[in-house]
Order: sequence, then structure tokens, then C-alpha cells
Amino acid sequence: DHKYLNDWALCDTMCMHVLSHVIEAEHNGKHERGASDDSKSVARPVMHEIRSWASATTSFWKQRAAAVCFVRLARHYKEMHDDVFHICEITVRNPERFVQLGMGWALRECGTLDRPRL
Repeated sequence: DHKYLNDWALCDTMCMHVLSHVIEAEHNGKHERGASDDSKSVARPVMHEIRSWASATTSFWKQRAAAVCFVRLARHYKEMHDDVFHICEITVRNPERFVQLGMGWALRECGTLDRPRL
């Protein structure tokens, strides 16, 4: 919420050191249960919530967080790139500098595994 995450340092620290690990645990838990990678039946509540932040018009920090949560993960999990691109397709419309920088950072990390897609 913008009351608590109200600058880039707090936002990025929370995303990189807390939320990205929660996303990763949810992702790895899905695979440990034996679900197929393309299964939409597997619940991903954390991922669903973070993807919804891309549309948070009342808080550009949520929009930044939606992308920055994937910075650490994008260079290791190519299967998460669809989520990053979905978020960026929405946040690209926000001219706010910090949203654009967060989005660019996440996309750059996607490029380490999938340059042609960029």
C-alpha cells in the first residue's frame, strides 16, 4: 500500500528480498506437486495478486512493485516471463518515471534468457 511503501528504496527492498521469494516458493511448490507447466488449474494466489497490481491506478508504487518482484526471478525462470510481459503491457501506459524504470529493469532481466522476445 502506498501508505507504507512510498519510495523506491522501500518498494525495491520489499520486492527483491521478500515478495520475490514468496513468488518463487509458490512457483516451486506448484512444480513439486507434479502439475504441468501449462496447467491453469493450479492456484497461484500470490502471482494473481501481484499481477493485479499492474492495474493499480491509485498507487504507482504497486505498479512498480508488480514488475520489480520479477527482477531477481526473470533471469532464472523463463516460464515467468509471460507474467512479466503481461505486467509490462499494462504498466507501459503509466508515464511515471519510477514505474517505467521498474518495468525496464524487469524486461532487461528477461532479456538475459530470452533476448529475441524483447
